[in-house]
Amino acid sequence: MKKTAFILVLAILLSFTGCSGSGKPDDMNEEVYKQGLIVIDVCDDYIDGKISDDNALIEIEKAYNRIEKYKDDENSSVTDYVTCVHISLMIIAFDLISINEKSYYENKNEILESRNILAERLNEKTRKQ
Repeated sequence: MKKTAFILVLAILLSFTGCSGSGKPDDMNEEVYKQGLIVIDVCDDYIDGKISDDNALIEIEKAYNRIEKYKDDENSSVTDYVTCVHISLMIIAFDLISINEKSYYENKNEILESRNILAERLNEKTRKQ
């Protein structure tokens, strides 16, 4: 229930930041976009059992730190996209941290859901399982 409410709040927040369109948005910083794609790949590897939750979390933290410097960009649309990606990365990290509190199946589904939200923000393909 809390997760559903959190996802709903996230969707509302993201709608205010202007994250939509097709393909990489013209005003999205290339590095922010690239790091978002890296996190999608990390999520896919985790879901497919190729990496552990600890290694996934490390990679997500690296991506988060790489885009941190863009959050105060003077171009407000760049800042908006950084905010979108930051929020998505925080949710995925939270899902990974909470793995001990849930079954692997529940956690995997939540990470898939969060991964797909990030993919939508980056105008990339979502995945089923």
